[in-house]
Amino acid sequence: ADIDRILRIPKAGNQPAELAVDSTSDIDPWSFSFSGMAVEGDKLYLTSYGRNALYRASLNGETS
Repeated sequence: ADIDRILRIPKAGNQPAELAVDSTSDIDPWSFSFSGMAVEGDKLYLTSYGRNALYRASLNGETS
């Protein structure tokens, strides 16, 4: 699966999760339905239906 977007979870407050796009794709990431998830270390991997099959999120609050 291609990993071209990283979903980052802010550490403090109730802000929405920040989605960082690191590809040239114009696909709307919010149009995907998440179908599963797995945790490995401090990363949360979200699988989805759609062209971009794998998203990953940092659970440690880093947004850089």
